[in-house]
Amino acid sequence: MAEDVVSPYLWERGLSGLDAAAFSHGHSDHMGGMTAILRNFHPRELWYTVNYPSHEVKALAERVRIACRCRRIERHEGESFEFDGVKFEVLKPPADWELDAARTRTMLQWCCG
Repeated sequence: MAEDVVSPYLWERGLSGLDAAAFSHGHSDHMGGMTAILRNFHPRELWYTVNYPSHEVKALAERVRIACRCRRIERHEGESFEFDGVKFEVLKPPADWELDAARTRTMLQWCCG
């Protein structure tokens, strides 16, 4: 989807890079095209949450480790921050979310940290 739809849409609007990219969780319908976005637009930051340890998350972590070199920032419920003049509030998941969170966090830090 990202290669066939999202990337061409962004290119048509004159974008060749992104300041940040984000994914909410490790299901392919929410982050399956992120590898193409990283490859095509080289964001300066990648925002993510504690995620299910899935094939997609592992593949993305490996892609980031090898090629992206972007700053990786884990986000949690209740966090608010400003980025380039826009205020963001993170709605989910809570920082103590436990569904295999420790294993996934360790995997992301190892691959991406």
